[in-house]
Amino acid sequence: MKTKYKKNEVLTAVLFLAPSVLLWLFWFLYPALKSMRLSFYDYSFINPERQKFVGLDNYIRLFQDSAFLDALKHTFILAFVVVAFISVLAFIIAVLLEGNIRGKTFFRTVCFMPYIISSVAVSIFFMYFFVKGGLGTRLFMLFGAEDTTWFTNKNYALFFVAIIYIWQQLGFYMILYIGGLQNISEEIYEAAKIDGAGHLRIFFQIIFPLVKPSIATLAVLKFVWTWNDYQTPLIFLSNRKLFTIQLGMKLFASESGSIYPLTMAAAVSATIPLIILFLFGQRYIIDGIASGAVKG
Repeated sequence: MKTKYKKNEVLTAVLFLAPSVLLWLFWFLYPALKSMRLSFYDYSFINPERQKFVGLDNYIRLFQDSAFLDALKHTFILAFVVVAFISVLAFIIAVLLEGNIRGKTFFRTVCFMPYIISSVAVSIFFMYFFVKGGLGTRLFMLFGAEDTTWFTNKNYALFFVAIIYIWQQLGFYMILYIGGLQNISEEIYEAAKIDGAGHLRIFFQIIFPLVKPSIATLAVLKFVWTWNDYQTPLIFLSNRKLFTIQLGMKLFASESGSIYPLTMAAAVSATIPLIILFLFGQRYIIDGIASGAVKG
């Protein structure tokens, strides 16, 4: 049965939506389409009138560039490591701190505090732990790591950045997971206990299935935020061979304006994985937002 809306309701909805839609069209859609168009041209902002259509030549040059392919690989590695660890650890901590334990408000506060600290301050703080002979370095030596300064070593720099991401943002995602857990009715838990379900069965057959949309939603959002982050990699990844995709595009844009076409092609190429990820995960994103774990 179709719901009929009154004209004044439709008009009110249009008036409220119009400013956001217009801003989105102007600030996002138009620049995105412009960049996509310019990626098929030999173009320079210095001499824009001399643009020449070159088809897919810019993309061919781009994917023949080893620096871009390395940046793409590093970004995928960093994003997947961060998303995997944060999704699992934050969810486990949220389940533990949502249980009946003493001082859970204190522990939630302690876990959340790193999120409100400046990323630069956190980065400098971690530098002292992961120098040669540092406390963090010695800890990971127990698992076979080398005694070296992590952020200057090409084998450890990416994982050093990942550790900073995880430590700083773990508490934020924990709070969002707690929001999803609190939407599960106590009656469901009580019914499961009456049926003789233990803690593991409740977790895998009740908690996890009900919170799964929230987990998928936050994983997608975290992947996007990590993929697009510029500040944290910029602080530590001084070696061009370790650049992420955002630093790689900045490198293209800073070469005296001579490779702007590659910058446009790189921008489009860097956006495609995010669009594909959203298309595959949009159902979970909608369910996750509706379940109450992601608001605002």
